[in-house]
Amino acid sequence: MIFNVGPLFAPQEARKELKQDIAVEVALPSNWEAAFVPCGVLRAKLTAVRMQNDVLVLLKNVSIAGEIECGKCFKKEVIELAWESSEQIFYAKKPKIWGEEEFFIDPSGYKINLTPFLQQEIAVHTPLIFEHSPEKCDPEVLQKLRATPKMEESTPFAELKNLLQIEKNTQKHKKSK
Repeated sequence: MIFNVGPLFAPQEARKELKQDIAVEVALPSNWEAAFVPCGVLRAKLTAVRMQNDVLVLLKNVSIAGEIECGKCFKKEVIELAWESSEQIFYAKKPKIWGEEEFFIDPSGYKINLTPFLQQEIAVHTPLIFEHSPEKCDPEVLQKLRATPKMEESTPFAELKNLLQIEKNTQKHKKSK
């Protein structure tokens, strides 16, 4: 999503901030590996504030619907991700201290590309392991998971206990002779 921040930089009637309700589809990169796949539009209240030559973008009341897989039964479900706020600074030029992200203002038209920022926020707010309520889980899959035999745990202390027991039995056997 390209957002025009030109009015913040216009010589006449320069505004200190722009406010807009947005409803946009978020395009996913081809290497998207997140568990959450958007299937609706992202809705938010966007505020862009000029800070000298940079722009601070604030998103409030953000929500987006998407498909996610249950970590228990692997059944897909559509849920709504929602969070209160997000913010990102878009720079006019590369700052002295720099991380991996590249959020710049296009100087030719005073436009910013919100897509990488929105993708990042969706990834950050996606639950690592999603589990819906037990009544929504697929009972057949849960039954198969319960029927899977558990492996015996082998711990160093269990092994030590076995060795001590063998030693004790060996000593008893020597005494009895």
